[in-house]
Amino acid sequence: MRTLALVFLALAVLLTAGLIPMTYSIAAHNGRDGNPAGFGILVLCLLRAAVLITALLLINSRAIHALFVIAGVVVLETACGAMLFLSIDKQVSLPWPHIFGILATALPICIIASGFFSNRLLFTGAVGIAAAFGISGVAAYDSLTVEWRNARQTEQQTLEQTSARRAAELAKLPAGAKIEELLQFTGPDESGEVRQNALARIDTAQLLPMLDGPNSADALYALQERVATLPADVQEHCWTAAGRLAREMSARIAQGQVPTQAELRKVYAPAKMLGGIPGSIRARHQSDLTAVRDMIRAAEAKGVIYEGTAWLDSYLAEAAR
Repeated sequence: MRTLALVFLALAVLLTAGLIPMTYSIAAHNGRDGNPAGFGILVLCLLRAAVLITALLLINSRAIHALFVIAGVVVLETACGAMLFLSIDKQVSLPWPHIFGILATALPICIIASGFFSNRLLFTGAVGIAAAFGISGVAAYDSLTVEWRNARQTEQQTLEQTSARRAAELAKLPAGAKIEELLQFTGPDESGEVRQNALARIDTAQLLPMLDGPNSADALYALQERVATLPADVQEHCWTAAGRLAREMSARIAQGQVPTQAELRKVYAPAKMLGGIPGSIRARHQSDLTAVRDMIRAAEAKGVIYEGTAWLDSYLAEAAR
């Protein structure tokens, strides 16, 4: 029986090791934005709880000991699960994510060691520490995240002030303002209200000649919401511009010039709108769509992450049929 118990304890070690890559995503401190680690943590904690209970009961299956083990492991895994979630939550201020991550890794190892050495004191101490930190962490969540909330509030105030300033600057432009001046208010970094107000003052016919000029990225980005209503020949023109701009940006990336997310978006967003229009035009511009995908991948290789290329792969597959 003890040999079988040791096998289960070894399995518990493997499950703990499986949690480490998820836990130490805290190195990037990037938990809440779609990080799939949360589901993995839940599953592995539940599996480890079952394995630990089985192993410890194989060592000693007396009724009182069994209740003690089951209660202790449930408390441990509940507390460690809470600490693991806190460790990948980007709202929690440093260094607490690191502390929670280390404790949530070390304490289950102590439980495993307590089974190996049949040490009840080690078991009780690990469960007690886990409960104390797990409960305290959850109870103090508001305090642990106050720095993040303050930063977001400051950021929001800054955005509102910037939007108000840009709206005032746009309002000062006369009715006959040059299109180049209006395009300065249509970029990816502008607020939605400012951008829409600027676009309302721009005719599509004014943008089309600019697709081949030095402001082609700005013109293409300004056209993105209108591409579905454009004539076929104009859509072709937009596709050609998007492909050319993507190839030029890929060449600059290859030379070490890393683009900003805003620069990527000026090409990426219109291409996504164009790619969402099925038909023969999209099929004819597979090479341009591929150029956009290559641009995004090249940027990702330099650390500039925007949205990924899954949609591009899907559009390319559809266009190839």
